[in-house]
Amino acid sequence: MATQTTRSRRTAGTEARIQINTEDIGQLEAGRTLVIAQLEEAHAAEGAAVTTHRAHIAMTPEGPYRRLLDRHLEETRQQASQLQDRLSELGANRSVLAVGFGAAQTVIGQALALTKGPVDLVRGRAGEEKLLKNAKDEVATEALEIATYDGIEATARAVGDVKTAELAVRIRGQEERQLSALREQLPELAKATVRAIAAGDASYDVSTTGAAQGLRGLRDEVEEDVEQMGDEVKTKAKRAQRSTRRTTAKAAGSAKRTANKAATTAEKTAGKAADKADQAEKATAGSASNGDLPIKNYDDLNAGEINTKLSGLTAGELRRVETYEKGHAKRSTVLERIDSLKQSA
Repeated sequence: MATQTTRSRRTAGTEARIQINTEDIGQLEAGRTLVIAQLEEAHAAEGAAVTTHRAHIAMTPEGPYRRLLDRHLEETRQQASQLQDRLSELGANRSVLAVGFGAAQTVIGQALALTKGPVDLVRGRAGEEKLLKNAKDEVATEALEIATYDGIEATARAVGDVKTAELAVRIRGQEERQLSALREQLPELAKATVRAIAAGDASYDVSTTGAAQGLRGLRDEVEEDVEQMGDEVKTKAKRAQRSTRRTTAKAAGSAKRTANKAATTAEKTAGKAADKADQAEKATAGSASNGDLPIKNYDDLNAGEINTKLSGLTAGELRRVETYEKGHAKRSTVLERIDSLKQSA
């Protein structure tokens, strides 16, 4: 937080350094458009970050690092909401082009993040190394987001948009705190990796976290977003055309083409994510040990005996049994019973 305070003091005196003539409507509109474009970029990045955070959380065991990810997931969701609110205040929804490009950035970003999830799941020789690689990726992402909000603040102040500048400062402070906390976790994650790979002292098995199943759930959600995006953009475009005479048919057509292209790209990307999720599920399922299961002597039980013991398990325990069963006996009656219990939970 000290970094945020220092930067806030440094930039507080720059509010008067506006770079445009605020009495010139053309310059004001051009400045507003610049701010909207950068906010759209940040909003798309935060939307993709939510997907990435959820994928990483799915493969992370309980502990300080997991709590850090859980906390920042909620922060990221709030940030995306705050950015959307500010975009609405600036009239971004009245622009057909902004609607088209904004939707394209958000959905493609989510789909690309979803594709990366299964890759994160299978990379690395041990669960500890996977977490270390994830944390390093998150550090890089936070640094990029901080730079993004640096740019938004400077642009907003240059055009006299104090409210957007202050929003950028607040969100950047959260990103700086997360960056610092992640860097503090790196030494412990690195030590755990050494113990697991060099000393053979593994602390957890990624196959017990239900990560592959979590990624499949994320995939389904993104696919739904892709399906809804086309209709949503068309609806917003019609509203935009009714609300302003400056919107031209050419602009509307361009926005729709952009949105349709985004939908096609996202659909293809989501399909690739599905294939990778299947591969990840097979890879993690095959490495599971029956010693990790909440049901004793699992391999000695028949399907009926296992089903009678499933009802008392937690959601996490059900995921572990499901992962093991899919990697071994693959009994449909057991898997169907687990699925039924998960849906009724």
